[in-house]
Amino acid sequence: MQLIIQLQRTASQRTNAMPMIPHKAAGASDDSAKSERPIGKGLNLFAAGQAILVIAVAAFFGSAAWAGSGFVLRSQSASTLGSAQAGMTAGADDISTFVFNPAELAYGSGVQFIAGSTLVFSTGHFEPKSATTVLGTSISGGNGGNSGSQVLLPNVFGAIDLPGGFRLGLAATSTYGLGSYWSDGWIGRYYALNSQLLTTDVMPVISYRPISAVSVAAGLDIQYAEAKTTSAVDFGTIDQVLFGGLNGGQPGGSDGLVRNDAKSWAVGYMLGVLAEPIDGTRIGLSFHSQIRQSLTGKSNFETGGAVGASIAAISGAFVSTGVRSDLALPATVTLGVRQELPGRWVLVGDIEWIGWHTLSSLTSSFDNPLQPISTVPLNWHDSWFGAVGAEYQISDRILLRSGIAYDQTPTSDANRVPAIPNLNSIWVSIGLRYDITDRIAMDFAYGHIFSKQGQINQSVANANNTFRGNLQGTISGTVDYVATQIGFRF
Repeated sequence: MQLIIQLQRTASQRTNAMPMIPHKAAGASDDSAKSERPIGKGLNLFAAGQAILVIAVAAFFGSAAWAGSGFVLRSQSASTLGSAQAGMTAGADDISTFVFNPAELAYGSGVQFIAGSTLVFSTGHFEPKSATTVLGTSISGGNGGNSGSQVLLPNVFGAIDLPGGFRLGLAATSTYGLGSYWSDGWIGRYYALNSQLLTTDVMPVISYRPISAVSVAAGLDIQYAEAKTTSAVDFGTIDQVLFGGLNGGQPGGSDGLVRNDAKSWAVGYMLGVLAEPIDGTRIGLSFHSQIRQSLTGKSNFETGGAVGASIAAISGAFVSTGVRSDLALPATVTLGVRQELPGRWVLVGDIEWIGWHTLSSLTSSFDNPLQPISTVPLNWHDSWFGAVGAEYQISDRILLRSGIAYDQTPTSDANRVPAIPNLNSIWVSIGLRYDITDRIAMDFAYGHIFSKQGQINQSVANANNTFRGNLQGTISGTVDYVATQIGFRF
């Protein structure tokens, strides 16, 4: 509704002053409708006590749009992925787990290094039921095709001992990300075409083990975030509603595009404790703080033809401008248990609370005062992730893992949006650790994520959707991952 009011006001102010002559919008891009995906960059690890490491992920993590937990990434450790993330808080199998609970860092010794990657295959499908404009006219288009992707996510970890029982660790990884890629001209194009978000996290951690049965730790999460979105603009409906069809616009037939690209840096923190009350039993507890990102960048509009160009000229909106979006990434609390059993068996389990109530909407404001604020309501609620798993030591050098997890979505059928079609999910996984030598070990993991079908029920009754239209349908998706890592001790 804010868009209608402001465009009506600017139209009345400018109609006599500006001729409705079709023109190309200022800053219009000639790029294709599919947003460019990032290309990975190199990385460096600290040596001899100096720690500087920067990592850029090879592509956005498309599966995070489908699995639960909003867009939390769980691709950091091949050892925990082998048990569906069971053991991430109390397992302490290797230094890759200290990103989940920094206190696990204290269970290592000497100089250690791990490099790994997770290859992810995701699929996403939409079965449309209805799509109409605010005027009741049908929106034509396909079902969006397979909106999933195939991506590779690398991770790097290092650790060294410090005097006095302290230990220093450094990780470079990604903790949040999503990617959904709908085909051009699909039926929900006014809600989303491409949606990408990725964080790159550098985590320095220091741990202390005052007694053998207890370790504590704290660390920073120095986070870089980048978001890219592309969606269509229904200039035909805008023309009919605000200008009475004066510019010849046809609902659903006079499309433009808007592309946003914004980035920012922010810092959070994490705390952890790991206790062993009796031999063979570990209990871990960790807290990761909320991180507030204020992303800034550019919003590029393409008017798509004479109709959009005339509306841009009349209103002063829909021209390229600076954009800002605030994003509150949630705090998390995780509790885990590791229990040794007779016969070379170990049971592990974790439960995690994710404070997604902080993300009520995705809102973008613009440097151009004539461009109304854009809001995508989410109304997310807090969610839970729970996992149980087992380990079995086949031989001195081979360890098998397996696990199952439930991943709850923070959204609902009433609020789900195509940009983040998050679904309740079940994880099933298997993993293997092989000690090549006493100082070199490799981990492998495979997992499948079954996502429950969900509904999209977006309506123009929500004023933010006036020119996005009504969109109803069923959405589904699946994820497979293969993770590997190699670790060294010196």
